[in-house]
Amino acid sequence: MSISNQLVEAKNQWLSSHVDVPYPTKESLLGRSLYQEYSKQCSIEPVEVSNEDIVGFDLHKVDFHRLTVMFADLQASRWKGEERALVLEFLSQIILDDVVELYIVGDGSGLVSAFTLTKIEHSLLIGDLIITQSDLLQQDVVAMVNKVYAEPVTHIWVEA
Repeated sequence: MSISNQLVEAKNQWLSSHVDVPYPTKESLLGRSLYQEYSKQCSIEPVEVSNEDIVGFDLHKVDFHRLTVMFADLQASRWKGEERALVLEFLSQIILDDVVELYIVGDGSGLVSAFTLTKIEHSLLIGDLIITQSDLLQQDVVAMVNKVYAEPVTHIWVEA
């Protein structure tokens, strides 16, 4: 299995594990199913490692519950109505750890992006990338991640 597929598999297993509990809610299981169907349609693309300075946007690692809810809300915005509520229920079950990191990007007036970050060796997956503002580009997110990531990175993939 390629490293990019290993990264996606690790991220998807991690997300799924949050509802692999003795008594998961029906809504969180339905939300997981919707998320898994969406994930199958995503593409994975290698991107250039960039060190550009990006101004006007702030990258924040999700490190407490309120930011987790903000991350989940922006991710769930891909769906509408009842499906959105189900995916939000699924993503709200996330318990933070170091296996997969969550990030949000703000522009001073609100959130404009959210994504997961999964690492294997010196390779990163920027997964589930959602960008809601046209001024922020995929390569801007890659540059911000590369600037703040402490370890050397040789390959970065984006899943969107």
